[in-house]
Amino acid sequence: MKQKKSHKLWKYVGAALIGIMVCVLIIDAFALYGTKKNSLSLFGYKLFVVLSNDMQPSLKKGDLIIIDSSFNIRKNDMVSFRRNGCVVTHRITDIQYQNDDIFYKTKADSNIGVDIEVLQEKDIEGKYITKIPIIGIILLWMVSNWDILLLIFLLVMVSGMFFYQKAKKTSKEKEA
Repeated sequence: MKQKKSHKLWKYVGAALIGIMVCVLIIDAFALYGTKKNSLSLFGYKLFVVLSNDMQPSLKKGDLIIIDSSFNIRKNDMVSFRRNGCVVTHRITDIQYQNDDIFYKTKADSNIGVDIEVLQEKDIEGKYITKIPIIGIILLWMVSNWDILLLIFLLVMVSGMFFYQKAKKTSKEKEA
């Protein structure tokens, strides 16, 4: 009886660990790949990791932010855009209309002055929706090759345990 309970427990623990690891890998891929390279979008939303404290107290380094790529920008909204190959999130301080073009002035919350560069709509990745504190720190920690290899190793080990238990159960059923 104890063996059956133990078997069921391992089955659920293994499935839960696999599910968690898959979710972490998906979030990791979207957030970190999007922060460094071309953005990945899922249902019109993008994930980025905040890499500096420029937007404190609103955003802190290591926050995972969710950006809406179908946006309607207003003054005081936070937007994400690319600068020097990285995604930056700043607040809109002014919107200027010239002919058919719209220009946006931005500023980091912790900076005194506005940004020198003026943005156009095509420069903006999206509008800030919400943040998930601390998750970005975990994702940044996982970026190193050793950590990813360790995660893959754990995934393989848990999967192996799960399939071993299943094969063992199947062979016992055939014997009976």
